[in-house]
Amino acid sequence: MVWLDPARAAACADVRAALHRLNAGATGASRRIVRLLVLDDPASLAHGELTDKGYVNQRAVLDRRADMVGLLHTDPAPAEVILPGDR
Repeated sequence: MVWLDPARAAACADVRAALHRLNAGATGASRRIVRLLVLDDPASLAHGELTDKGYVNQRAVLDRRADMVGLLHTDPAPAEVILPGDR
């Protein structure tokens, strides 16, 4: 999951192209990103998703956004999930 400016129309195409380039140079499966979801609202300090030092609290994000995480694991991938290859 990533936070971008959803108003930017080319964001998904740019992200898909960047994922393709990143994955092309990946040396193993653990270094590849296979699905990505752009979220509308950024990580929230008030909801505990960010620490005081500005790090993402992964557990809080996973708990608060469980429905979004579910989209990443749905087959076939919903339209809002970005895949590195062409759709």
